[in-house]
Amino acid sequence: MMVANDILMIQTVNVIIQKMKKLQLLGRLGR
Repeated sequence: MMVANDILMIQTVNVIIQKMKKLQLLGRLGR
């Protein structure tokens, strides 16, 4: 179960990083 938990954590972190990158790109385009 710990392994599955780690995978979920990694996936969540990856999604957050992708969202942050998109926000940064949108912010640059907005300027």
